[in-house]
Amino acid sequence: LARCSLDSKQACVAELVRLVRPAGAHFLEEIDLSGNHLDAEAVKKIIEAAVKDRCDRSSEATLRLDLSGNGIEEPQLVFENLQAWAGWTLNRETVLSLREDSGNEVGQQGCLLHLPRFLQQEVSEVKLEPAKKVSGS
Repeated sequence: LARCSLDSKQACVAELVRLVRPAGAHFLEEIDLSGNHLDAEAVKKIIEAAVKDRCDRSSEATLRLDLSGNGIEEPQLVFENLQAWAGWTLNRETVLSLREDSGNEVGQQGCLLHLPRFLQQEVSEVKLEPAKKVSGS
C-alpha cells in the first residue's frame, strides 16, 4: 500500500485500522504505508489500534509498520506522545520502536510495533503513472 495516495479521511483511516487488527486469530506482520498522505491524527489512530489489540489479546505478534514519507509534522513529538500513551494506558513502556529491524535483541523485549524510518517524513516527489485504459476488442 506504499504510495497509493491514501489520505486521512475517516473512511480511509477506518479501513487502515481494520488492517492492523487481527484477522481471526492472526495479525499481519508487516504493512508498508509509506509515501501516502496520512497526518499525525490518522497515524495515531492506526498505531493505537495495532498496539491495543495486541495487548488486549496478550499477543506478542510484532508488526513492522512503515509510515515514512507521509509528511507528518513533528514526527519525533508524535512518536514520544504515542510512547507516553502506551506507558500510561497500557502500562507498557517498550511497545514502540524506531529500529529498522524487528529483532527482539536486548532493549526490544516486549516491543509490539516497529516503525522503521518513522522520523523520515519528507514527502517524495515521485509521481505515479496513471493506469492505462484497456479498450475493448
